[in-house]
Amino acid sequence: MGGRGAGSRLTNQTAAGQSNTAGGTVKNLDDAQTAQDVSLWLASKGYTFGVSPTIDKNIPVRVLKSGAKMVMRLYNELGLDPSSTFLVRDLDSDEHRPNAIMSASFYGDINYNPLFYGSEDLANQRDEKVAKAKSGWNPGEGKDHTSDIAHELGHSIEAYLIAKRYTNGAVGAKRLTADAVNAWTKHTISTEIIREAATALKKSGYKVTKWPWSYTSPDGKVTGWDNKKLSPKGTSVADYVGSVSGYARTNRSECLAECVCDYLMNGSSASRMSQEVWRIVKREMKK
Repeated sequence: MGGRGAGSRLTNQTAAGQSNTAGGTVKNLDDAQTAQDVSLWLASKGYTFGVSPTIDKNIPVRVLKSGAKMVMRLYNELGLDPSSTFLVRDLDSDEHRPNAIMSASFYGDINYNPLFYGSEDLANQRDEKVAKAKSGWNPGEGKDHTSDIAHELGHSIEAYLIAKRYTNGAVGAKRLTADAVNAWTKHTISTEIIREAATALKKSGYKVTKWPWSYTSPDGKVTGWDNKKLSPKGTSVADYVGSVSGYARTNRSECLAECVCDYLMNGSSASRMSQEVWRIVKREMKK
């Protein structure tokens, strides 16, 4: 885990390769030409998140603008006050693992991996790959790269709820309590939310009859993730988790993130499980 606190975003200074906008803040986010423009515009609207001054200068500005819009949409959907919410603190690029497209830190950073977003060509490739995907492995398939940040925002929500419970509301606190660390690594809150959502769906009589995904490993040896893995009644927690996406089965934190992604990308067309999880998330965020 890692990140930066309030005051680190790119507003009063210019990172390498970026220039100040003549005349000050742009009037519309779509008019932003630099990462700094994005931060200045967000600050002018009262948002407490922005672009880190250390973000890789090669991350396309269009990616940062679309990411900012997704965060803004999340705040709007959850009814959060942008001037007092620290769910997200910085858009950054502190992710370099070869298989991690993006990541979210406990401290509120959303990190783009330059290996996937470090140029316009790479960002276009990411858009194309997501748009063409049809395996059901992720609920954002068929859309664009914004499904990546939509997923990471699910992790940010979990971190926010953990901080509220275990650090006396000090969201983004630099010094975490042992209970907060334990909850983050053991998926405590996401497990509670997933269990509650599954219980509600079972009580409603909803049954999973088919998982919306299939998978074949690159070597061709593992094919399926078929319906034989469903329970006889189609009402187990695992059944409901699998109804969201293939990746949701990784662990409960990933399931929560996939449900948030599903809702943000698909709205009323999201899975029943994702919609139920979203209902619980909205309730918990308002406490």
